[in-house]
Amino acid sequence: MTDTTSPIASIRTEAASPVAPGRTPWKHEAVGFVLGFVLLALLPLVFGDTYARHILIMAFIYAIVASNWDLSLGYGGVFNFGHLALFGIGVYAYSLLTKLSAFDPWIALLPAASSPRWRRSW
Repeated sequence: MTDTTSPIASIRTEAASPVAPGRTPWKHEAVGFVLGFVLLALLPLVFGDTYARHILIMAFIYAIVASNWDLSLGYGGVFNFGHLALFGIGVYAYSLLTKLSAFDPWIALLPAASSPRWRRSW
């Protein structure tokens, strides 16, 4: 039988799950991530104005591009503009499909998202 009240047992328990100095445990980070995601998902309900929604959407799009840039250059150490070029091709195809071809924006999303694959296969 183990004694859980002894100071040695508490040291062993703390040593079993190491945490970097100044960093919170992963469960706290996961809860913060989920709460932040729910808050961001509810923001369009708060902003009823179309201009404010447009600014919110553009901020999210640029945040996704910036996180991709951070992953490729920051963690991977690879300096490339490939993902930005593919992002630009997809956005350009989406704008052509919605403006010139008069596609519904939700229907145009699928072919525009797959258009960088078509360009890469040439």
